[in-house]
Amino acid sequence: MFRVIFWICKTLILLNLLGCTYYAEKSNTKNYKTDEPFRKTFYGKYEEVWLAVGKSISHYRTSVMDQEAGYIETIEQNHDEGWKSPTVDNIPPSGRRYKIVIRVLRGESQGREAISVSVKKVILNRVDFFSPDQEEASDGLEEQAILYRVEREYRLKIGLDKYYEKKQAQ
Repeated sequence: MFRVIFWICKTLILLNLLGCTYYAEKSNTKNYKTDEPFRKTFYGKYEEVWLAVGKSISHYRTSVMDQEAGYIETIEQNHDEGWKSPTVDNIPPSGRRYKIVIRVLRGESQGREAISVSVKKVILNRVDFFSPDQEEASDGLEEQAILYRVEREYRLKIGLDKYYEKKQAQ
C-alpha cells in the first residue's frame, strides 16, 4: 500500500514538473517582431488628420515632412536616444539606429473620405565599418504608441470642434 501511494505521488510530482517546463517553453517562444507597417484608418478631413500626426510626433526630429505627398521621416536616432522598449532588458548594440517612416494616404471608403496612416520603424544595425547595414524587425510598440497618439489627438480635435459648434449655436 505504501509503495502504491509513493509511486502515485512520485508520478504526480514528475507530471507537474514536466507540465511547468512545457508551459515555460511555450510562453518564451512568442515572437512579436514584424516588418509590416502598422495602419489605422480615420474618416474625416485630411488636414485634420495631418495636424494630429504632426502633434503626435512633435518630440521627434524630422528630416522629411511633406504634406502634399503625405510622407514624414524622422532622422536616424542611436539606440540610446528616444524610445526604450519595456520588454527588452539587455542593452542593444552600439551600431543600432532607427528611424520612423509615416505615410498618410487619402482615399474613399463607403462614400466618405478616408485617411490611412501607416507607421513603420526601420531599425538598421551596423555590424562593422565594411559590411552593409542589416535591417531588423521591430517589436511594434513604438508604432502602436504613435498611432494611439494620432487617434487621441484626432478625437480631441473632433470633440472640441463639436463643442464649439454647439456653443455657438446656443
